[in-house]
Amino acid sequence: MRAAALPLVLSCAVVPATGAAQMLTMIPQTTELRETGPRVSMVHLMLDAPAETPFMVMARTTGLTATAGVDFKPVVTPIIFNKGQMVAALVVEVMDDSEDEPDTEMFQLALKDLTLLDPEPGAIVVLGMPILHFAIVDNDHTLSVSAGSAPEGQPVPVTIMQRFDSRETVNVATTVEGGSASPGVDFDPGRQPGYIREGQRTLDLGIGTVADDEEEPDETVRVALEAYNPGTIVIEPETVSGTIIDTTEEDVRPATLRYGPGTGYVHYEGDLVGQQEFPPQIFDIEMRMHIGGSGFTLSQQGTDLPFKRICEQDIDVSAAAQAIPGTSAADMRGAGAQAWRAGYTVEGVPFEYVLFRHPDRRLEGFATSEYVEGGMMAHNQFFSYIVTPEVQDPEPEVPRLQPDATPVVDPGAVRSSVARAIASDLGRPVAEIEPYLSTALSKETGTSPVEVRLFLDPDGRPVRADRAEPDPCDPAYGQMQPAARRLIYTVHAFEDRFVVQSKTQDVETGRYESAYMEDLGSVSSGLDTAVNRSHSGLSPDLAPPSD
Repeated sequence: MRAAALPLVLSCAVVPATGAAQMLTMIPQTTELRETGPRVSMVHLMLDAPAETPFMVMARTTGLTATAGVDFKPVVTPIIFNKGQMVAALVVEVMDDSEDEPDTEMFQLALKDLTLLDPEPGAIVVLGMPILHFAIVDNDHTLSVSAGSAPEGQPVPVTIMQRFDSRETVNVATTVEGGSASPGVDFDPGRQPGYIREGQRTLDLGIGTVADDEEEPDETVRVALEAYNPGTIVIEPETVSGTIIDTTEEDVRPATLRYGPGTGYVHYEGDLVGQQEFPPQIFDIEMRMHIGGSGFTLSQQGTDLPFKRICEQDIDVSAAAQAIPGTSAADMRGAGAQAWRAGYTVEGVPFEYVLFRHPDRRLEGFATSEYVEGGMMAHNQFFSYIVTPEVQDPEPEVPRLQPDATPVVDPGAVRSSVARAIASDLGRPVAEIEPYLSTALSKETGTSPVEVRLFLDPDGRPVRADRAEPDPCDPAYGQMQPAARRLIYTVHAFEDRFVVQSKTQDVETGRYESAYMEDLGSVSSGLDTAVNRSHSGLSPDLAPPSD
């Protein structure tokens, strides 16, 4: 920034005059100096006529926002004009330091203490411009880099920012030097150059990515920044991570949405003027249930509407319960039901869908809409619906047991055996592992094997069975991590032998990542032996529990 012009200051030395007053003026070669160069300015001191009498004036530099001895070389020097002399000169010089500073720093050169050196009468000498202001343009830079995320096929945004606005162009370049993504397969490996020019503080670049049809986890790119400039450049940080988001459509299964009864109300200026049974109008609507039961998506009028998990206690179902025949608030919520909500607005009309999953896995909910005509007439609609998945959960392709007898196996014994195997693997007491296991009787035809399940978080640590799916009603919901995988141990007992099947399942997609099965025949009649073999065959990557 340039300093604002200062009022003209006149200074003079006066003796009995024999002639007209003389004007002394400073004329600089330049008042803008750069650390890159030029760093020197010649300043001429000029009289408008030869000096009629000798005199001396002091020239002194003073820092304003710049610091003497650090940003500029200090000047404290007398300037003498002899009789008949018209011109004198001095040099102002700035220093090239390595500190990143604001665009311009300021200092001044002042003339003062004008003293006549001859007592003989002479002209009056007037200082016409006693102060000059100089600006120092910095050439050092402190840069930072950040990277965001982008769907595959679109560039990962990279933003480069410098601490202070610069009047020196900086050459920069980004390269990808690591991450889980593969060069040439997931992203363009080329070097991406750019320039931060005068007046800029930020520069946006991008890492090109490649779209494919392979379903895979989101991948990272490790981006490094280089920069070139005559000054000193500090980059903090030098490398950052960006994310390539997989856009392969998540596996979902279609679900049938069947509307139930409802009621429509019409209010005029706040008063109820009409009420009728409400069969909901026909929408272009489709419900999809994510495999694994982790979420739902409603497609209505061409718009995808994802449901968000919520605490059922936060839903006011009273109005809908009164308006939907044959139901109640308790029926809607259900004992221990899980709840989701979706809402959006079409042409100014708000719609809200609420969905409950009951303990018996039934899916039902209610929907509302409300719109106003002319600011006077309001229409309210409430109706119920039921969601029925059209396909079952996928199963892994592993050997199927064909039992020749009805097995008898103690669920408690199976649970304890699994706990012992996992506790041994983690080096933890069995009592610490038990709370992380859940037990159920399988319903396969012709057999009643026992299933023991263990949920794992994204880091491979066991998740308590009662927190495998975080409940929004839990006060700690925001800090809880949902389970990422589940390990399933299925134990069959036939007289003197055990058959054990173990599987690793991705919770979000419901896909089975690995499966193992062994029929021990007459090799062993020990349940612990069977479970240990299953555990070894599965080889789960476990870490100790975190709570």
